[in-house]
Amino acid sequence: MGGVNDTSSGAEDRRQAATLAVGIASSVTTAALAALAAIGVVVTFVAGKYHQLGAFYALIGVSVVLFVIAIVVGAQGTAEITKQGYKGLWSPFTKKKLFNWQANITMAGFAFFVLAIMVGLLSPTIPAQAPPSSATRSEVAVLRERLVRDEMLLERIAQRVRDHTP
Repeated sequence: MGGVNDTSSGAEDRRQAATLAVGIASSVTTAALAALAAIGVVVTFVAGKYHQLGAFYALIGVSVVLFVIAIVVGAQGTAEITKQGYKGLWSPFTKKKLFNWQANITMAGFAFFVLAIMVGLLSPTIPAQAPPSSATRSEVAVLRERLVRDEMLLERIAQRVRDHTP
């Protein structure tokens, strides 16, 4: 349903409806941007604690792409409404139902994001580093003793060189 170029209260109602539609699209865009920030946090956490994350990264990638597409589609819808409004043809609808597409794509992005979180958290954890074994500790002790002996030997050699240097 297209807008009509007139100054009646119907035209003002259409203008208000268009403003509301753009406001909702703006809110959906904000949600997509917030989800992108959350993805950064989740990826950092999961990558530091889990491994074998191929499926996790694939799902996160799909989610990121969907959120970016939703932002672009919402901007296209806003631009279309603004262009038509400039002509005085206010309508909350776009020709290709871009705001509906934006909402659906954003929901799909959230679905992939939630699925990615589940896959990531179910991945195997990175094994904790084992403390040095007692064999390693004893080897370190032997090396320290050798170092002390070598330092003493070098000190004696240095002293002899000093004594015999004119």
